[in-house]
Amino acid sequence: MDPSIDAEAKLTFEGRLRLLRESNQATEAVVAFVREEMAQIAGELGLSLDTDGAGMLVNHLVLALERARNGTPYVAPAEIVQLLAAELDGRPAIRHRARRLATRARQRLHADLPDSEVDFLAVHLAAILTAGQLDG
Repeated sequence: MDPSIDAEAKLTFEGRLRLLRESNQATEAVVAFVREEMAQIAGELGLSLDTDGAGMLVNHLVLALERARNGTPYVAPAEIVQLLAAELDGRPAIRHRARRLATRARQRLHADLPDSEVDFLAVHLAAILTAGQLDG
């Protein structure tokens, strides 16, 4: 790990993206896409991108996109898919937001995220919203 990245920087949005990039876990194209998408989501929802919850979403999104671009997307087992569906029950707007993000990823990055990955992203977003990690 680069010694210039201290523990505090890892918790910020930009520090997290930099760490993923510098550790070769993320390409510049994916980092740029995630930066734009998360900024849009944060702006629309009043979400802070420097929280641990947002960090989990960012990490999952970056790694899911890289797996999809490399032809090794994660497809969750049926039991996990059912748990994700139950978690998102009654939250169609969050699932729809995650699906729109996946569509843009397919168009811009040629990264085809499986439905289970989209639902994982939606669950991360729902957790942030539920935890009250919103400014407004």
